Amino acid sequence: KKALEETSGDLEKAIEYLRKKGASLAAKRADKMTNEGAVKDALSDDRKKGVIVEINCETDFVAKGDDFQKFSNDVAKTALDNNISDLDSLLKANLNGLSVQETLDGLMGKLGEKIEIKKIENVSAEDGFITDYIHFGSKLGGLVAFK
Repeated sequence: KKALEETSGDLEKAIEYLRKKGASLAAKRADKMTNEGAVKDALSDDRKKGVIVEINCETDFVAKGDDFQKFSNDVAKTALDNNISDLDSLLKANLNGLSVQETLDGLMGKLGEKIEIKKIENVSAEDGFITDYIHFGSKLGGLVAFK
């Protein structure tokens, strides 16, 4: 709401405002601990490829929120769809018309917390299949390749 007020109701300018605010917030909150968050995964339809990501934030309240959960799921799906296995490539990847980093900056601006993508692992099983497990609360998870 504040972003729209600051930009006289211009939606595109409001989105850019939130991205800039998020980048600024990230710099200010760089020393904050991100002990909460979620582990999310995505599997290909044939279960030959899988990716798991850990995304952290400052509070459990944000971690359980719809915006954070949607972002986390979208990041895992983006990593799978683009066969990404490292953080630098993931942050540069396209997510709904913006880079993952730009989307992350906008989310930090909107939620007012430091958010980090901490880990990514990409698993493949050409001669088998992959199964996943995400523990209740999305704090722990794993991918297992069977042959």
